[in-house]
Amino acid sequence: MFDHISLRSEGSFIDAELIIRAKKLGMPVIQFGVDYFPRTRGDSTLSSLSVIKRIVVEMLTLRRELRSITPVVKGFPGS
Repeated sequence: MFDHISLRSEGSFIDAELIIRAKKLGMPVIQFGVDYFPRTRGDSTLSSLSVIKRIVVEMLTLRRELRSITPVVKGFPGS
């Protein structure tokens, strides 16, 4: 299935890009819970202004491309 997905993001937007591409291609996307453990070392950089700016730039850069995706194969297994 992932032969049809080529990710271009290099930062924190990559998770959203993967989900958008998979759903637009008609692939099944599931959600499942994971256990959360508080950080024991270091600080998250996700809330830094530079990371947020990079996410927005990647999102805007890929916006047109992501909107234009059409399914390449009808009925992926499991969809």
